[in-house]
Amino acid sequence: MHVLNQSQSSGSPADRAGRYLRIADQVRDLAWRADGADVKEAYLDLAMQWVFLADEARRERRAANDH
Repeated sequence: MHVLNQSQSSGSPADRAGRYLRIADQVRDLAWRADGADVKEAYLDLAMQWVFLADEARRERRAANDH
């Protein structure tokens, strides 16, 4: 998995949002393959954080377009 390489904050807000959503998908895949409820839950929580970051990047893009 290339999560660490993909998580850099370079690129436009739209690029970052897409990258963060791809990472969230990768982390969800890890959750489904993980053993144990605690590990699955931790991965799903992490995926939610990546989705939150994608939403932040989208808001940043909208704010830039409003100016």
